[in-house]
Amino acid sequence: MEELHKPKQQKKVISIEQTLKEKGELWLISAMIEGSIGYHSPEHAKRLIRSYMNGEHTDGCERCYCCYGSNLEEMIMRDVEYFLYLEKHNQEKVERIMKYTKQTMGLSDIQQMTASMMYPIAI
Repeated sequence: MEELHKPKQQKKVISIEQTLKEKGELWLISAMIEGSIGYHSPEHAKRLIRSYMNGEHTDGCERCYCCYGSNLEEMIMRDVEYFLYLEKHNQEKVERIMKYTKQTMGLSDIQQMTASMMYPIAI
């Protein structure tokens, strides 16, 4: 009998590299902000993506450590899969999230952290 609370394994839909190529950095950063419910600021998400692209596959940020056992790829991929789903079912929300991301990217680190505390109300 299948466990009720055990999440079903999903196969990878797309790679992180392919996502960057096809969707762009703004999309991926937005996916990570939404996936973390604002825990990641745009700058933090960008640093995580760059770390992954430079060969780092673990990370010690609280979300990655606690929710994904420090597996950076798993965390990013989960955000990608959810954002792809959201894109199919609520394109307007995706557009609002990307607009929020673009607006907050130019802010200082302190301002980005402040904005992330207001997420998702800010979108």
